[in-house]
Amino acid sequence: MPNGRTFEGVPLEYNPYAARYTALVEKASSAEVERNKWLGQLSWYDSFDGGNASTGLNASKRAVVLLEKELRGIDLELAKHRSLADALKPDANLGWDPRYWFSSERSAKKAELATHEQALAQLTARRDKLQQQMLTQNKLVGKQLDELERYRSFDRLEAEAAVNALSSHMKQLRPELEQVGLLKEDVDNKLREPLAELTELKGRKQRIEFDISRTATYEQRLLSAANSYERKLIHGECGATFGESKPSRVIRTKQRELESVTRNIGKLHDRLRSVSQRASRIVKTLVIDGNNLCYQHQSFIGLAALRVVAQRLSSDYVVVIVFDATIRRMLQMRDRDIAARFGHEVRVHVVASKHKADETLLDAAADPHAYVISNDRFVDFPDKPTVREQRLFRHEILNDKVFVHDLSVAEAITTVGQTDREG
Repeated sequence: MPNGRTFEGVPLEYNPYAARYTALVEKASSAEVERNKWLGQLSWYDSFDGGNASTGLNASKRAVVLLEKELRGIDLELAKHRSLADALKPDANLGWDPRYWFSSERSAKKAELATHEQALAQLTARRDKLQQQMLTQNKLVGKQLDELERYRSFDRLEAEAAVNALSSHMKQLRPELEQVGLLKEDVDNKLREPLAELTELKGRKQRIEFDISRTATYEQRLLSAANSYERKLIHGECGATFGESKPSRVIRTKQRELESVTRNIGKLHDRLRSVSQRASRIVKTLVIDGNNLCYQHQSFIGLAALRVVAQRLSSDYVVVIVFDATIRRMLQMRDRDIAARFGHEVRVHVVASKHKADETLLDAAADPHAYVISNDRFVDFPDKPTVREQRLFRHEILNDKVFVHDLSVAEAITTVGQTDREG
């Protein structure tokens, strides 16, 4: 059904299969993504070497232990050098006695303090490097633990079952997706020409509306003009633009054009809705009013048009023809001879003597997917489902052609033998 997008209140999506096709594509795509995810997990599981992973984890843990040991040793060294440096700082400072500033004793203390400070700097740099290595190694251990846990908790049978279920689901979706895709494409092709025409008309409407707005500006300028010279200039501009110097005439002409285009847009919307409605029907069985199709206007033409229609439709639908009992006299044929004219693909039924075919015809089309081909409106049977649900297709015979527009039937009947046309 058309979606919520509208143009002047009219739905823009006319293809009844578009939403269903999109939903099926999304289902198939989602199933494929999910299946690929499971396949990826299976591939990872099958390529994962649990033994090597355990060995690698143990090696990483040992590396962490060694780094921790080395860091503890460095921390002890740092504490020792920091303590010695702190003890030397008072003696290495200048102090209050100028004689001490340049003494050999102070020089020795300064040198010893520098040695400890250099050791502190080297040890600090080494500790920072080891801490970074420790961080990296701990991350590696965490990753290796996660992978081993994932490997040990992975249920391969569950993964295979998921892949099989998703593959089966995709396989089931494929025929429906192909069928709906073909239906959508067929309707798209039928909609292409009127939609292109609608686009052109909408563009034309916008241009006319722009011209009316532009011409209204000339009208306003004329009302505001100070003198005849200014009005002459405005009339000249209008004439150069529209080929008519009087804005009021231009507006009247453009408004008539706008009304015409708007009517045509409405007709196109109706045509598009009609295509959509026809496409959304699910037709499986066609019950033909046999006597009805034996007439062109008031003239009896025999089985000519009926045979063409039955032949055309029997390849796509179950076709049943129901005749009024009067057909025997009109054709001067027996029931089996009439049926023989349509072959085994078409079921033919002639009602019993003195009974009209209308009720039999409508009862034969009681199924929700059965439609009647007849120009009779069956006003005496408003309670019949076929009539109530308007599952009725009209036909026309004109210039030796038979038409059933709802079924896209337009077939010539000139090639049918004269015997059929005369009965």
